[in-house]
Amino acid sequence: MEFEIEPAPSRKLGCLDIAVLWLDLGIGLLVFQAGALLFPGLGIWEILLVSTAGSLLGSLILAITGIPGTSRGVPTMVSLRPFLGEMGSYLPTLLNIIQLIGWTAFEIFIMADAAFRITGFDRSFWIIFFSAWCMAMALWGPLSVIRHYIEKFVVWIALAISIWLAYQVVPKVPSYSPQGMPLLYAIDLVVAMPISWWPLISDYNRFAKSVRGSVLGTVIGYTVANSWYYFLGAAMAAVTGQILTPAAIAMTYFGSVALLPLIVDETDNAWADIYSTAMSAKNMLPRVDGRKLVVAATVAGGVLAFLFTPETYEWFLLLIGGLFVPLSGAFISDFLLKRGGEKRFRPESLISWVSGVVIYFLIINYFSWLGATIPSFLASFFTQQVLGRLIK
Repeated sequence: MEFEIEPAPSRKLGCLDIAVLWLDLGIGLLVFQAGALLFPGLGIWEILLVSTAGSLLGSLILAITGIPGTSRGVPTMVSLRPFLGEMGSYLPTLLNIIQLIGWTAFEIFIMADAAFRITGFDRSFWIIFFSAWCMAMALWGPLSVIRHYIEKFVVWIALAISIWLAYQVVPKVPSYSPQGMPLLYAIDLVVAMPISWWPLISDYNRFAKSVRGSVLGTVIGYTVANSWYYFLGAAMAAVTGQILTPAAIAMTYFGSVALLPLIVDETDNAWADIYSTAMSAKNMLPRVDGRKLVVAATVAGGVLAFLFTPETYEWFLLLIGGLFVPLSGAFISDFLLKRGGEKRFRPESLISWVSGVVIYFLIINYFSWLGATIPSFLASFFTQQVLGRLIK
């Protein structure tokens, strides 16, 4: 049943399991890399404030958006069917598949780059190696990965290494003049990371024993990890002057040794992207074997990893925020309206979503100081409230 989209018959994950899962998924080299985008635009204490506030806001949206899928025991994209209609749910499904293949490529590249800095072996070899490793994890199944790989092994090593890096880096952050990045724009960059996970959340939280435990565990786990890693990523960039996170870590004391467990931890982020690509595709192709979709997703992400450049990362984060923050606003609004039954297509929901997307990108491009996350979320939320009451 872990590779099907029918309601999960087995709910084995408690609040602590969920908290550890999202703590672990909030830890990663790419979160460090995203944190580095805040330097030198903000001062170091502004970065800590923005990282904490943005992580809490994004984690709340992430957890709340997962309630419908968790309560029904279905993957996230399937939970969108009552909101957009079965046919309408295919649009966010396609967008989610695209972003997940993109994330897979970013994850595989960053692991390959880190392994290259440790061993000197060609990055191409490591791209193929980590593609195969993460595919094997995805085929193992989420319950096994969470309980036997993440909880027993990976997350604790990653936390220990994070403390070691913080001990080396944070006291050495130099004085510098921030370049005036708008605070609310910076929050948009932070929120984009948890928002990138909400199209996946019910793929895993559907196995939670209760909705309350799912929400609480998600908020606590992801807020702690995301805020800390954004801050630490910016601090490492400030101390080392390196754009790429693996290079920054390699410059610290015993940095090459520290990279190894972080690479191991990064595999579960790529695993989640690959597995959820398959679950999203199952929303449109329910008869196709989920394991075959896992293989296809891995191949696509691995090929794309050869084309990665760091300069595309900020644009990619904002694109995710622009598409999925408004979608979450309209989706939560519709859930609160408690409209039952599924239709083939619900155009009013699409209108609500698109209205928020337009507002997000208008603000990002012309009024970035205003911050696009909250205005676009509220625009979609209230548009759906109005249209949902007018159109039954």
